[in-house]
Amino acid sequence: MAVYVAAVILGSSIDLPHRRAVLGFSDGMSWLAEIGLFVMLGLLAQPDRLPASIGIALFATGVLVLVGRPFAAVVSLAPFRLRWLRRASSKWTGREIGFVSIVGLRGAVPIVFAAIPLGLGVGGAEIIFDATLIVVLVLTLLQAPSLPWVARRLGVTTPAEPEELSVDVAPLDDLNAAVLGIDIGADSRLVGVYVREIPLPQGAVVSLIVRGDHAEAVGDETRLRMGDRVIVVAADRVRVETEDRLRALSRSGRLHGWT
Repeated sequence: MAVYVAAVILGSSIDLPHRRAVLGFSDGMSWLAEIGLFVMLGLLAQPDRLPASIGIALFATGVLVLVGRPFAAVVSLAPFRLRWLRRASSKWTGREIGFVSIVGLRGAVPIVFAAIPLGLGVGGAEIIFDATLIVVLVLTLLQAPSLPWVARRLGVTTPAEPEELSVDVAPLDDLNAAVLGIDIGADSRLVGVYVREIPLPQGAVVSLIVRGDHAEAVGDETRLRMGDRVIVVAADRVRVETEDRLRALSRSGRLHGWT
């Protein structure tokens, strides 16, 4: 449950640092986990045992589709139709609740739950596991392909929307460069210095200034203030030289070249 809640938080976080890399890593791990689960399903399932569980599986499928899911959907989503509890973005119509009551998780999650009693050696666990396998197959092969048709019939389809803009960190490894952050304190001689007065070596550039809770573009007439965080991009070959010059400027100010 903790992993599930953490995944929901990470997946819905807009300002997640390195969002693209984190989601890509999580997606890859989830695929590996599901592959492992289905391999385990194949190793534990015995085809000669399945006929004995067909009746139980079909009964469970009917109860799940006709009773369990609709009841869970109504209990979970109906309160969001109330005026005092909903926002404009969380309004659920009756058709949407009906569609949610038809769809549902299938595959990895039921396999995990069915494998627990089987691994503990509980009596009758084989029947539970075999019935779960049949339910997963029925819902995947029969119900899943019908979902687009059901969505169109209920009128819950939406026009194609552009995908989320993919934004990631700059490929500094490819550029052989590093990002340097310089905090300008009260005793720094960089306070009051213009960007054009910072003699950085060739291959280094002041790219951004973080001032308070916002970022500002940099121009030659941009003047540094106390509390600023200056972001400098420097090629690896001049990184040490860039750091030395910035430290010297912080001690001596704009007259460093003369002194």
